[in-house]
Amino acid sequence: NDNFARTWRRVGVAIDRLGLIVTDRNRSEGLYYLQLSDDFVEQHKVDDSGLMKKWFGGDEDKKSASTFVMKLEERGETTTVSLHDQNGQLDNSDTAKKLNKLLYQQLH
Repeated sequence: NDNFARTWRRVGVAIDRLGLIVTDRNRSEGLYYLQLSDDFVEQHKVDDSGLMKKWFGGDEDKKSASTFVMKLEERGETTTVSLHDQNGQLDNSDTAKKLNKLLYQQLH
């Protein structure tokens, strides 16, 4: 329930606390380009073997499973935060759900 400027700063701090890697950012478009660090993957292991295969499988699978675009959109006096895949589609993968949950915990 914050404006864009305050949310941008708070999300940046949360990303840092979670140990995610910011590969690029575009504040005017409200975008953070993120990759999961090895430390993050190790710390937040999930028992889902499919997810583990994506994380620790081939390099291409690992890269696509660990790259996200976080989008902040101002809507009146609030700002929404959502995770998207590399193609700009809303990401509903288990990894994205885990990231959303961890980010929510950091912001509250």
